[in-house]
Amino acid sequence: ADVSLIDVDADKLVDFAYAVDTGGNIYRMDFVDGTTKAPLASTAWVSSYVAYTNTTIRKFLFAPALVQATSNVVYLAVGSGDREHPLLGNYAYTTPILNRFYLFKDDVTDVDASTKLNLDDPSLMNDYTTPTDCSAEKITPGSAKKGWFINLNAYGRGEQTVTSAVIAAGFVFFSTNRPTPPETAACSTSLGEARGYFLNLLNASGAIGVAGACGGGRSSTFVGGGLPPSPVLATVPINGELKTVVIGAVQKSGEASSPIESQRVRPPISSRRTPVYWYKSSGEK
Repeated sequence: ADVSLIDVDADKLVDFAYAVDTGGNIYRMDFVDGTTKAPLASTAWVSSYVAYTNTTIRKFLFAPALVQATSNVVYLAVGSGDREHPLLGNYAYTTPILNRFYLFKDDVTDVDASTKLNLDDPSLMNDYTTPTDCSAEKITPGSAKKGWFINLNAYGRGEQTVTSAVIAAGFVFFSTNRPTPPETAACSTSLGEARGYFLNLLNASGAIGVAGACGGGRSSTFVGGGLPPSPVLATVPINGELKTVVIGAVQKSGEASSPIESQRVRPPISSRRTPVYWYKSSGEK
């Protein structure tokens, strides 16, 4: 898949890169020292094997989404699927595959390949396949758990991730497709169900249909079905002001969604600010 890049110290230089493969593996390339963030000579760049799935039949075809949590912790979001074989007759209905979507945190100071993370280990990763609410454990930089995963089987057999993910404003967005039988007496092949997910980044709780960041629906369908394009972030002028929007995610409001529709994306916190005053007496008259 494409390689994802990240700058964790805001010096406008790439510090780390992440790559995934069709064997369900994830690798990190270090261009700086993970602890000090000092640049490394090109001859000293390090490649680390950081995570894997416990089966080789889960394929990662799209670059992971990245976001910095601390200078030493990076969150990665990636889902499995086989976009090359999306139809009813040639995918999971002949060779059953349980695809998953994963969110996990990587400690960039760790370059020991023997400590690579098993993304399917429930002792290390929370299984949030059952819909979660606001009370579900959040995966913070200091959490003992390394991340979470969800099985892509809630809406029918054969569901698979068919886009890259986007992380923004405390949410993660991605889209799936699942093969569906053609309608009776139809002359064309069904394009399958296209579904978009809108999840809380830290605990996989759904955010659709609610004002906050959790306790809502996890996903809804795109009109028209088929293979939707990957969601993307863009900064566009709206009434003379630059605003951040996500294009290609399902609508948070829960209304009908188009795979090319845009919407504002904002952290679910109050934008009101109030001043705080204090004084200290010097004891002078």
